[in-house]
Amino acid sequence: LCGLGDGAKAFRVMNSPGPDVRDAVASGLLVRTRAVSIVEELSEDRATLEADLQAMRNTLQRMMTEFEKTIVGQKGVIEELLITILAGRHNLLEGVPGLAKTLMINTLARLLSLEFKRIQFTPDLLPGDITGMTVWDDKKREFLFHRGPVFRQLVLADELNRATPKTQSALLEAMEEHQITVEGQT
Repeated sequence: LCGLGDGAKAFRVMNSPGPDVRDAVASGLLVRTRAVSIVEELSEDRATLEADLQAMRNTLQRMMTEFEKTIVGQKGVIEELLITILAGRHNLLEGVPGLAKTLMINTLARLLSLEFKRIQFTPDLLPGDITGMTVWDDKKREFLFHRGPVFRQLVLADELNRATPKTQSALLEAMEEHQITVEGQT
C-alpha cells in the first residue's frame, strides 16, 4: 500500500511538459535499453554501464519532477508506475473514486509522448469494442478493419470487473500475448 498522507485513502499498486522533457525521457528510455543490453551481454566496460545508469537516474528524476507538477502527494504510486513502464509490464491501480488515477495515467502518457486511451468497462461492452472490428465499406465494396482502443500505446481499463468474462478475456489476450483475435483470426 502506498500512503497518501493527510488521512487520505490509499492506492494499492500491483505490478504484473515541454519538448525538452520528452526528449530527456526518450533518451532515458534509450539509455535503459542500452543498459539492459550491456548487462545481458556481461560487458566488461563498467564505466559505460555506470554512466548509462546515472543518465537513467537523472531522467527518472526529471520525470518525477514533471509528474509532481500535476499529481501531488502520490510519489510512491508514481514511482511504481515508472518502474512498471521501465520493466515493460502492466500495472493495476486500485482506489476509491477521486484519487486522480486517470489524470495520473494521462500525465504519464503525455510525459512519454504515448498514445493514450481510456476504456470504461460496462456490462454491455463487447470484445470487438476494445479490439476492433471489421466493417463493410459501401464505397470501396470491401470489409475494412477498424482498430479498437487496445492498439494504443497506453490503455487505461476502468472498472474491468463490470465487463463480461468474454470481454475481459479479449483484453487479457491483448495484454499478455500482445495479440488480438477478431472474427476467428489472430
